[in-house]
Amino acid sequence: MKNLKLILITVGGTLLLAAVVMLFLAGIMKMMKGDVYQKSVKLIQHDSRVKRMLGKKLEFSFFVTGNISESGDSGLATFQYTVEGADKEAEVFVNAERSQGKWYLVHVIVTDQETDQRIYVVGRPVEY
Repeated sequence: MKNLKLILITVGGTLLLAAVVMLFLAGIMKMMKGDVYQKSVKLIQHDSRVKRMLGKKLEFSFFVTGNISESGDSGLATFQYTVEGADKEAEVFVNAERSQGKWYLVHVIVTDQETDQRIYVVGRPVEY
C-alpha cells in the first residue's frame, strides 16, 4: 500500500510539474505572439513575393523565439519564427521598435534557408 501511495504521489507531482511548465510556455508564446507578431504575419500573408517563393497556402509555426522588452512607452523586439508554404518553408526575422506607446516594424525578412534568398517585406537592406 505504501508503494502505491508513493507511485501516485510521484506521478501526480510529475503531472503537476508538466502542467506548470506547459502553462509557462503557453504564456511566453502568447506574449511573443502579440501585436508585433500579428502585424508581421498579416504583412507576410499579403506579400505576393513570399507566396511565389513558398507557395500560396502559408502556415505559421507555433514557436517564436527572441526577445521583447518594454520600458514605459518605448521598447524593442527581435524575434524569429518559421513560415511554411505549399512548396517550402522559410525563416522570418522581425525587428520592431516601440515609440510613444506604438510599435513600428523596422524589418520583416523572410529567408529561404536553402538558397539564402531574402524577401524584405518591411525595411530595406543597408550594406556597409
